[in-house]
Amino acid sequence: MNFLVKYGIGVYLLVTLFYKLMFILPGAVINVIFLVVMLIGILCLPFYLKVIYSGESLKVFWVFHLVNLLNFVHLMLFSPTEFKAILYFFTKYASFNLIILGLVYNEEFYKTVIVKYFKYVLLFMLVTGAFLGKSALDDGRLSIGYNSNDVGLFGLLGLFSIITFNKGWQKDKKDLTLAVIFLLVSLLSGSKAALLGIVVVGFLNWGITLRSVGMAALFMFSMLIMTFIGHKTALDRLESSEGAFSSREDVFRSGMRTFNDSPVFGFGLDRYGWANPKYSKAVGETLGPHNTYISIGIMYGAFFGIIFLLILTRFLWRTYRKSYKSPDRYIRFGYYFLLLIMVNGFFETLIVGVNEFVTLLYWFFIGTVSLNYFSTQKLNHAADH
Repeated sequence: MNFLVKYGIGVYLLVTLFYKLMFILPGAVINVIFLVVMLIGILCLPFYLKVIYSGESLKVFWVFHLVNLLNFVHLMLFSPTEFKAILYFFTKYASFNLIILGLVYNEEFYKTVIVKYFKYVLLFMLVTGAFLGKSALDDGRLSIGYNSNDVGLFGLLGLFSIITFNKGWQKDKKDLTLAVIFLLVSLLSGSKAALLGIVVVGFLNWGITLRSVGMAALFMFSMLIMTFIGHKTALDRLESSEGAFSSREDVFRSGMRTFNDSPVFGFGLDRYGWANPKYSKAVGETLGPHNTYISIGIMYGAFFGIIFLLILTRFLWRTYRKSYKSPDRYIRFGYYFLLLIMVNGFFETLIVGVNEFVTLLYWFFIGTVSLNYFSTQKLNHAADH
């Protein structure tokens, strides 16, 4: 049990990556592993009750406990007999347990792995997709094993990790090479979310300085070169009739129409990435709204959705001063990651899912920042026993 507690959340993160690699492992196999991990997250509760629900845990991991309470109340009031809603509640509950226990008992392991190997994991995902998945240029946009938006996000996160963890990455031949690869992949994906993310990452790390202006100039030059040789970048899409949001206009509209059907209390926990198909332009299309905030409204409704967002924004505000400019680049990376995903949420449905890598990583860094911002003395004492 001790091994599972220490490494359970790590296994869960790997499972979310395998969901992207279904051209390697069948979905049925991944689902079984996923359910086993979730079961561990629930069954560990009686053995570690004093750690998960200690007074110190309630103080440190208050975001997890409040979101669990919010989910429970919403479930009991609006969908107590819906199997998928119940499954969602327990999945979130299990994932929060695994994050708490993994960080309390094994924080240094996760810190070491993320700082040293996160960029290689993302590179592995891109290379695996390129060689084993279906590679294509979809309307001029790069798609290597995954859709173009996933490709852009992987490239963005790889670039983000390099320039945040390694202050002298420009002088490190290996990191410089990887940074260029990740940048090119992000641009070739044509993802507008990745383009915005690159701007956000640059601002978070450098602010408005000569370095950031120089990097922006190099960035714009790279996009012009790729446009010249025939690839469609996010800048081309912004300059076209698409604009920033027009390519998502249909899914946004269907999402808002779905939200307006039940604006106060939403449709239930199982509808976290859902929009009513009757509002979709294409018959039988079931795309979600591709917007985290609309998804929160559809799922929770305005009343519970506002409470959910207030919990997250309150956390970001409370931890800002100590985390934003932390001398520990791992903590800074975690806090920057939270801000980046909140911005990226305008383009993709993140934060509220259950088997999405970026979503789980978001909650993991909520836990990481929490543990390093608030007092952990009693939690460490509990871990020693």
